[in-house]
Amino acid sequence: MKANPNAADLEIQKNICSGTLGLTTCIHLPLQYCVYAMKRTNIVLDEKLVSAGLKLTGLKTQKNLVHHALQQLVRREQQLNILSLKGKVNWEGDLERMRKGRMP
Repeated sequence: MKANPNAADLEIQKNICSGTLGLTTCIHLPLQYCVYAMKRTNIVLDEKLVSAGLKLTGLKTQKNLVHHALQQLVRREQQLNILSLKGKVNWEGDLERMRKGRMP
């Protein structure tokens, strides 16, 4: 995030918010001149799956359910990517020495 936006940053914000960059919906919050954009889309959802998801999660809207599902998908994929590092990271240290100061 930039505290003082330059002319290029302001032009990008102007283009995003005017829709000239192809975004159908734009919501921007002036948090240190950052722009957050959300995309609107229409999707066909399995009614039984949506109903089960709403019931299991306690969420009230389909929008919140889809958002929750996407967050969980991204989180899971990031975790899987971390697992791919298994055996590739070399760590040197003494766990016994590091654990001595811990409370039981």
